[in-house]
Amino acid sequence: GVLFQFLMALERCFKMQKGQSVYIETYGDVSVLGDLNHSEQIESKFYKKALTDLDKNIWKSIYNWMSEDFPIDKFSSLVLFTTQKVSITSAWLNWNGKNPSERMDVFRNIKKSFDLRKRKDKDLTIYMNIIFDAKNVVKLSQITKMLYIDSISMNGNQYHKYLQETYGKDIPDIQKGKYINHMFGYI
Repeated sequence: GVLFQFLMALERCFKMQKGQSVYIETYGDVSVLGDLNHSEQIESKFYKKALTDLDKNIWKSIYNWMSEDFPIDKFSSLVLFTTQKVSITSAWLNWNGKNPSERMDVFRNIKKSFDLRKRKDKDLTIYMNIIFDAKNVVKLSQITKMLYIDSISMNGNQYHKYLQETYGKDIPDIQKGKYINHMFGYI
């Protein structure tokens, strides 16, 4: 997971625009700061299981973004960058295409379903209690508008190869892997 996070950070470095900086493990996994319209906080998750409604990865990320210490106003988007596929039965399906009202409905429906469960995961209970606390309604609304789910269908080796082909276009094939590894080492 850590190697995947650093590969993702490397890709963000390749995509940086003038005036932007990439931070690792400062505000979360990876942060791109600069122009507020293009600043993002990214949580990187490397898992094989599908992204479910009650997946701890997404709820822990939202919980962390709810923290009073998290500077949400520095970012224009909050991204869950994951290798998890979104199942066709998941409430997260087509999340990025939903409007803020629809997204809040997704949150409320997942919470309602969670509350009806007899057996509840202790961590999820803590996350949900904080996230849906009445004092956090404004921040949850803000997160709802900013949250983007970037689900990629690549494992670590495939992602490394993707970086080679995308950002090493002008480098001889035999050197592409070495180039990405050197840049990865620099990061």
